[in-house]
Amino acid sequence: MEVARGIKNMDPAQRGLFSQMLGWPARFMSQLLTRWNPEFWETNFIRDIGGAQFNLAGTDMKGGRWEMTRNIGRAMRGLHDLYRGEGKSEWARYAKEMDAAGGTTGYMEMYETSDKRMNNLKSEVAKLQQGKADPRRLARATLEMVDDYNSIVENSVRLAAFQAARKQGLSTEKAARVAKNITVNFNRKGNLSPLLNDWFMFFNASVQGTSSIVKAA
Repeated sequence: MEVARGIKNMDPAQRGLFSQMLGWPARFMSQLLTRWNPEFWETNFIRDIGGAQFNLAGTDMKGGRWEMTRNIGRAMRGLHDLYRGEGKSEWARYAKEMDAAGGTTGYMEMYETSDKRMNNLKSEVAKLQQGKADPRRLARATLEMVDDYNSIVENSVRLAAFQAARKQGLSTEKAARVAKNITVNFNRKGNLSPLLNDWFMFFNASVQGTSSIVKAA
């Protein structure tokens, strides 16, 4: 029954209208402060390196801190090749392998009804019909570029950890699990997380960060 509820997406806490009204500006502000904010790259990168060094103790890896740290630059160049280049370099191939095994985190759109999903599809089709000189298309391309570079910074430490784990002989699946959980895993959520994130911005990330420190300690 629990599996059935999970598959039907019935297990998360139901969000009332007031929570949804609170959630939209909270999500928009969180995007401005993170994905769409170039200044966030530097602070997040430094935090991820420190967090990964500490959290490594709670993974299947035996040591590997130096191997991971010295390859972060290579991982970043490989991700740049994957997101903004041709994706043919050695580290770009590592990144594809990690992504295929579920080692990266991403954002998932959730729709409460099929009508809302249909309206979203209509909006996406309308965007494709915009001309190349359309200001809305140019603005969207700028945000996509910023988002790509944020993903490069966000996943560079993960990719370096993934490669170090594979070099130690861990399977692709175990190495991907190390990479995904070496810093905050944004795809991991509890049943109450969507509701609590409406009320407290970055609630899920804060809980996971505290949990990781306790586990590693």
